[in-house]
Amino acid sequence: MIQKSTTAETADLAARDLALVKQVLAGEPACVDRLVERLQCVPAMIRARNRRWGQALRPDEVEDLIQDCLVVLWKKLGTFAGLSPLEHWAHRICSLEMMNALRARDRHSAAGTEVVESVPEPCQEELVATDRHRVGEGLQQLGPPAEDIIRLKHFEHLTFDEIARRTGTAVNTAKSHYYRGLRRLRQVLQGLAPEEAA
Repeated sequence: MIQKSTTAETADLAARDLALVKQVLAGEPACVDRLVERLQCVPAMIRARNRRWGQALRPDEVEDLIQDCLVVLWKKLGTFAGLSPLEHWAHRICSLEMMNALRARDRHSAAGTEVVESVPEPCQEELVATDRHRVGEGLQQLGPPAEDIIRLKHFEHLTFDEIARRTGTAVNTAKSHYYRGLRRLRQVLQGLAPEEAA
């Protein structure tokens, strides 16, 4: 019963948020103010995710990312379909923008440096071939610690030793979470529930 009530409340909030977004897009000033207030969650989301990823971004990069996320959210406002509350929708977009920021920084810092892998990582083809949105959502479905370790390995290009130090786990434990997580991610990206393919 609690689950049904929570689901009903979430659906009701999502419907109200869709109405709010439509009013904002229609140019109603009072609704714009309400939306701005609702999006005050963005800085907290970005800062929390940065802490969770071991302060991957410097404070100035975090502030830039917050501004970038707010701009992207405004630009994509017309795509909000009311399938979830605004905060959930914003969280997904902020997560993807953070991954993009880390990737761009890594590309910039590694310019001119060729990375050679002797053995291709499992699931590397899926990560490259699948669009970023689906990968981001798939990783969120995994949750920690697998989500964090896969992000550190693929988006920050850390070694398992570095990942173990960053996450405070043993190297073998980090590897175990990583390979198990990749297996589960592949299933998620193929549209299978993890339990179905066990």
